[in-house]
Amino acid sequence: MKSSPNLADGDVVTAAGKDGAEFHIIAVRNESTGVLYWEVNPLHAVVGGIVVILISPIFFILIFPPFIFIPIGCYMIWKGIQAKTAEKILRATPVRTPAA
Repeated sequence: MKSSPNLADGDVVTAAGKDGAEFHIIAVRNESTGVLYWEVNPLHAVVGGIVVILISPIFFILIFPPFIFIPIGCYMIWKGIQAKTAEKILRATPVRTPAA
């Protein structure tokens, strides 16, 4: 996970992500505090991607090729959907209480 969640020594966490050669964490829930941490905020990524796609025709008028911005917008939407899916998985997973 690229961002640094606020975790203390001994905190129990549940991670959600995608498996590959290495497990890539997309979202983490701190079981001690109940706080969720994302790699990217799902709402900001999806809305940002939509805005980039909708603004790309204006860039075409200003000489910038829109074909550069449309894939960027699609990638942002895809990352937002991944983060939202990881959040749903963490919310559906029962909370584990830390051992005393």
